[in-house]
Amino acid sequence: MGLHLTDDFTDLALHVLAHVRLREAGNLFDRRYVDWASDRTAPLEEEWLHEGAEALEKIWAKGAPSMVHAWPEVFESLEVLSSVASVELSAVPLERARAPRVLEAVRSAPGVELLHATICALGPWFGQWRREELEPRGHEAVALVRPWLEEAQTLIPTLADARIELAWALGARGRAFRGRIVVGVPAAWNGLDGRTPAVLAMHEQLVRGSGKRGYVAAEWAALTGLAAVICDASAPLRRAHAQWLASLGLRPLLEAVVKAGWLERDDAERLVSERDARSEALAVLHAEG
Repeated sequence: MGLHLTDDFTDLALHVLAHVRLREAGNLFDRRYVDWASDRTAPLEEEWLHEGAEALEKIWAKGAPSMVHAWPEVFESLEVLSSVASVELSAVPLERARAPRVLEAVRSAPGVELLHATICALGPWFGQWRREELEPRGHEAVALVRPWLEEAQTLIPTLADARIELAWALGARGRAFRGRIVVGVPAAWNGLDGRTPAVLAMHEQLVRGSGKRGYVAAEWAALTGLAAVICDASAPLRRAHAQWLASLGLRPLLEAVVKAGWLERDDAERLVSERDARSEALAVLHAEG
C-alpha cells in the first residue's frame, strides 16, 4: 500500500476543519497552521473560510457531531466535489461518495450543510494552491518520511499492508480511516521532521488494530502498546516518540481511563505531570496488563 500524499479533497476538508475550534478530542485547530495558511490565501476565500468557521463554532458550541471527524471520507476528489457543488448535501446521491455510509451518517447533522458549502466555495482556489505549492513540497516530505516509516514497519509489521497518507493541516496528529491512515506533513509551519509522521502512523495502526470498542479503549491500548514496541526502535525514533507523547494533553483521556478502572489515579497524575517520562511509564503499564 505504501506512503502517499493524500488526495485533494481530504487536504481541503482537513484545511477547513483546522480553522474550526472544537471542544472534543478531534479538534484540529492550530493557530500556527491558521497563520501559515492565511498568508497564502486569497482575500475572498479567506473571508469565506473564517465566516464559515466562526458560524460552525457557534453551531457546534456544545460539541460537533462525531461523524464530522470522518468528513475526509465523504468524497474522493475535488473533481467529484465540483460535480455536486450546486446540490445540497442532503440531496447528493450516495453513490457519489467515497464512503456512502459516512455521507449517509453526516448529512442530517447540524451544521453540515454549512460545512459542505464552505468546502465547495473554497474548492477551485484550494485546488490551484495545492497543485502549485503544496504538491511539490509534499513530494519532498514523502522522501523525508519514507525511511522512518520503513523502520516503523519492522516494529509493527502490519504497517507494511497499510496505506499511509500525508496531509497538510494535521501537524502532529493522525486519523485512522477504514482504508487508510492520514498523518501530518512535516512542514515549516509545524516544525516536524520525517520521524513524527512515522510515529503517528504506528499509533494510528495500533488504534485500528486494537480490537477495542470506543475511542478511550482504543487510544489507551495504542498508547501503551506503542510505548512497549518503541523500546526496540533506533534512538532518533525513540526520541521522536517521547517528544510527541510529551506534547499531548492527556488529562481528559486519562480521566476516562481511570473512570473505566484501567489505571490508578496516582499513575494518571504522574503521566500528566512527568511528560518526559511518559514512554517508559506507559511501557511498564502495558507489561503489567
